[in-house]
Amino acid sequence: MGIGLGYRAEELAMAGVSVNDRGKIAEEYLHVLRRAWSGEPFEWRGRTIRVTPKLRHPLRIIAGGSGKAAARRAARMRVGFYPAVKNPELVELYGEECGETSFLHVTEDPDRDWERVAPYLLYEARMYAQWQSQQEGWLPESITLDTLRRNPACRVVTPEQCVELMRGASRCFFHPLVCGMPPELGWESLRLFENEVLPYLR
Repeated sequence: MGIGLGYRAEELAMAGVSVNDRGKIAEEYLHVLRRAWSGEPFEWRGRTIRVTPKLRHPLRIIAGGSGKAAARRAARMRVGFYPAVKNPELVELYGEECGETSFLHVTEDPDRDWERVAPYLLYEARMYAQWQSQQEGWLPESITLDTLRRNPACRVVTPEQCVELMRGASRCFFHPLVCGMPPELGWESLRLFENEVLPYLR
């Protein structure tokens, strides 16, 4: 599915949309669509919404654009990027903004598995921070489960989210035995990746 913000002033005026607001609107609506496709109820603008049937297969989403803001936005939204102009710098910027995912765990229940993997991720993150704190100014005690969950380098995702993530990220790494994590927990993630993600990436 391709998404674009529009660029003709008269068309934006007809829709009552400011040029400066179109990026924010696109991000909000894509977030709503993703939640709607999950088939689960969610709150939006004071209403409970549920869309059925659930989307059977993850959609590949690509955002168009011709400037640096568009490249950064596509990376931030974790979607593909299709430049409207032939500018290699935009492609390079998009790749840089996507960055790397250094811990990827696939599960049917991300909230449950965040709690399961948290002790091992926190131990690793705090140990690295302790070793490097004098050089980098990191504070081990400031690393919490909440800060890890907000870190784009650590991802605990559903198979559908993983498909979308891997199509937009420059590199993703599994770390199934991080700091003594039980092998069976790592295997659960790897098998889900093999059966529910890999077929959609070929």
